[in-house]
Amino acid sequence: MDLGLKDKVALITGSSAGIGFTIAEKLAEEGCHLIICGRNSQRLEQAYQSLAQAYPVQEILSLVADVHQAQDSEQLIQNSLNQYGKIDILVNNSEGANFAENLIENLSDEDWLNVFQGKLIGYIRLTNLVLPIMKKQHWGRIVNIIGTSGKEPSPRLVKSGVVNAALMNFTKSVARQTAPYNVLINSVNPGVIDTPRHREYL
Repeated sequence: MDLGLKDKVALITGSSAGIGFTIAEKLAEEGCHLIICGRNSQRLEQAYQSLAQAYPVQEILSLVADVHQAQDSEQLIQNSLNQYGKIDILVNNSEGANFAENLIENLSDEDWLNVFQGKLIGYIRLTNLVLPIMKKQHWGRIVNIIGTSGKEPSPRLVKSGVVNAALMNFTKSVARQTAPYNVLINSVNPGVIDTPRHREYL
């Protein structure tokens, strides 16, 4: 399949394993140059080696970063621009709330703030960082990977449900703002995928 993405530069967060790694593979197949990132340097190196071997023609930049942290996110974008001079595609795919305690009466203000400062603010921050680049190019694609708990609440996923619902609303609102600049923003709700994290939950 040719999606017309040859030589586009794609940044995929949480791409050392699971959904993010598979997205990186598919974008490389389409001819994209990649920026992969994650918090675990060992897993990230394994992902880099696997991608580099499978797609030797594509440039691949591997950066250790925690995109829930402002400084790491800003440095990630700067290093990406230093390497490629542009960012065409952003896939927000960082982990959200864990599957631990979700009883509302046992959740403190700090628990909620940690969730908001993680995935929610992380997605918003990276979107804000790449939008000026994409608007200037008059071309950009942002895909937010958002759990299905944002659409269908679950008593086991209270924290992630709140965050994912907020991100779905954010995606729709910002997409309307950026459409005139040929910057398209969409969300994908992949459901349960066979990853180590979901195996632990199930």
